[in-house]
Amino acid sequence: MDTQFRVVREAMNEIVIPGLYLFAGIMAYATFHHLSNALSPPRDRVQILFGSICALAIPFTLFHVQMLQAHDVVEYVRALKWDLSSAILFFILFLWFIALHTGIHHWFFPAGSSVLFAILFVVNLSLPYSLQYDHVENIGTLQLPWGEAVTRGNGHSGFWAYITISGVFAAFAYAIYALIGKYRRSRRFTDLCMLFAIGIFLLVTVLGILTRLSIVSFFEPGPIGILTMVIVMSVALTSETRRRQHESETRFRTVIEQSPIGMAFGRDGITVEVNDVYLQMFGYKDMSEVCGHPLTDQIAPQCRSEAQDRIRRRFMGEQVETSYETIGIRKDGSMFPIYISAKRLVLNDGPLTFAFLIDISQRKESEEEIKHLAFHDHLTGLPNRRLLLDRLHQALASSARSGRHGALLLIDMDDFKTLNDTHGHVMGDSLLQQVAERLKSCVREGDTVARLGGDEFVLILENLSEDPIEAGEQIKRVGLQIHESLDRPFQLDLHRHRCTVSVGATLFSDTRLTKDELIKQADIAMYQAKKAGRNTLRFFDPQMQEAINARAALEIELRKALESGQFQLYFQVQMDHLHRPIGAETLIRWIHPERGLVAPAQFVPLAEETGLILPIGQWVMETACSQIKAWEQDELTRRLVLSVNVSAKQFQQPDFILQVRDSVRSHGIKPGMLKLELTESMLIENIEDTIATMIALNEIGVQFSLDDFGTGYSSMQYLKRLPLDQIKIDRSFIHEIADNASDRAIVQTIIAMAQSLNLNVIAEGVETEEQRDILIDKGCRYFQGFLLGKPVPLRQFEASLARQ
Repeated sequence: MDTQFRVVREAMNEIVIPGLYLFAGIMAYATFHHLSNALSPPRDRVQILFGSICALAIPFTLFHVQMLQAHDVVEYVRALKWDLSSAILFFILFLWFIALHTGIHHWFFPAGSSVLFAILFVVNLSLPYSLQYDHVENIGTLQLPWGEAVTRGNGHSGFWAYITISGVFAAFAYAIYALIGKYRRSRRFTDLCMLFAIGIFLLVTVLGILTRLSIVSFFEPGPIGILTMVIVMSVALTSETRRRQHESETRFRTVIEQSPIGMAFGRDGITVEVNDVYLQMFGYKDMSEVCGHPLTDQIAPQCRSEAQDRIRRRFMGEQVETSYETIGIRKDGSMFPIYISAKRLVLNDGPLTFAFLIDISQRKESEEEIKHLAFHDHLTGLPNRRLLLDRLHQALASSARSGRHGALLLIDMDDFKTLNDTHGHVMGDSLLQQVAERLKSCVREGDTVARLGGDEFVLILENLSEDPIEAGEQIKRVGLQIHESLDRPFQLDLHRHRCTVSVGATLFSDTRLTKDELIKQADIAMYQAKKAGRNTLRFFDPQMQEAINARAALEIELRKALESGQFQLYFQVQMDHLHRPIGAETLIRWIHPERGLVAPAQFVPLAEETGLILPIGQWVMETACSQIKAWEQDELTRRLVLSVNVSAKQFQQPDFILQVRDSVRSHGIKPGMLKLELTESMLIENIEDTIATMIALNEIGVQFSLDDFGTGYSSMQYLKRLPLDQIKIDRSFIHEIADNASDRAIVQTIIAMAQSLNLNVIAEGVETEEQRDILIDKGCRYFQGFLLGKPVPLRQFEASLARQ
């Protein structure tokens, strides 16, 4: 017997066995080729599966060799089991490869077949003679036509063999169906090649099944079918990959060439390619002027090291922001602001730096224009109330640090109304402009001259003497200089005009007094100057504390009002340009048992200073949510969005998010029907905390409106990060919009900016049809003001809606 098998082994070393080893080598190369291509970015799952199929073909072929060279039944069955196990795993991957390659998203068949083949895998290893045989009687020698002899088993196939055959044919049917569908969609030659490969594989598999069932006397040619399929599919896949890469490169090239954004590519820090927009942006005519030079050459020298450091640290894996604003430098040396974003791309020929750059000069100019308009008086160019309060805050802090006194002077022009009434606003405006220029000449550098409004100006004097008496003398000298300067006649058109001013002054040396209290003191002193005959200066007298005492009494009454329920919500309607109600703003009113209706301006500032604004704000929130729930039951009001003003102190509370969530949930309302109105000053202070709070509430559906927009300064950099739904134009720009070109320009700018940020705009303080028509012409579609309806109690508000 040993002699006979030795003769057989010698005869086998002719075609089949060397050929199978060659096949295994080819499979190993195919595995390496496809997996290396698949695992390089971007990863290709189709190539990964095909490489894995090639890898499984290697053990299938090698176990096939062992089976054909088996010496006895035990060795033959062991090789047969692993040969079949490799084939089963092969078909599992084969099904998923076909599904992914053809783009079939209904994965029920691949998943179900995978489960079936997994069961067959376990059964194959657990059965004594594998899936192919119920019993193996012996092994024999098969003499091939060309004289080569191989080992074959003699046995009987049973139930599991036919189950396996059925699964294999089902897999082929699925593959042919999927590839035919893909060919119908794409009409590509590569899909026909794959169908051809599957067809050959199927024919060889049929021959192999007939051989395994002993119907045909031949060696089992499974590896030959796999090899044929791999070669054809490998060529087809490689062709398909190259086609996709070419299409991707073409699309990428089109994007670069047609993009309105400057783009640059660099390798090892050196520019290798830029687009036309980049060249135009930096003033170059030809790519050769830029390529071959450092990628950061177009960054201004003072910013270049920062850009290089950001890119280097980002590419080393650190979490560094590489999208930011910086300064660019043109070929002619001129500098301009740019937005730059740099990314690292890994391509076949190595890592590449990709940067896109945007010229933000126009945006910066618009921001500066808005900033100037928001912080300065349009008529005189002086700081307005907003900037005045900021300068006063700084002066108070500086005085507290240095121990030196400062002073606030409030200047009111005497009989200015008479000039306006007799000679018109043009004359009045001219006088205000000349007064502003003369006041600026009366103060030192570092002092502040501002226009408070109307015919009132404010001076902030800093770094006065530490001694209050000496500081008072310094103020008197400035006051005398003001009166002397303004006493000179003013040239108004064709005639000369004289005017006098009344000046009220107050000293400060620390931060115990608030900005509003200082202005109030100066205002009281100014009225004392008027009572004294005008054209004079008066200091704030401590005996004028009656107003402060009255304020303390008001605080006590305010606490009682909160406890006894004296507050009431009024509602002011908001409408669209078609005169349809879209919502309402809640406005708190104090119904005092003795004083009657107390205006918010009289108690809200006091509530904010004393902290009472927190329980008052919570009451407003609960009451508003309760009203939204009540309105849900009525067809007339269920679509109205209710706006609630939120104070800075309330918004900055650590549990503010929880308070709003609890109010919304406890009343069971739709969060989108609640809109919180915030002011610009609230947004700018603690911007990151503000954004986090807004995002948390926006995620549950609560809307946000930016109130009094235009009276402060909100950077576009911040605005585009905020989850705002609406911008509300301040009433100060609406009041004179019909007569004031500056107000119209500001409104136009605000509306254009809001539209660029996809925010809707509502104008408040609309009192006339003319104002409304101008706003509509500028693009505004939502309005609030006395023209549409005054703030009224709930029943009156609902009755007004019913009438409309």
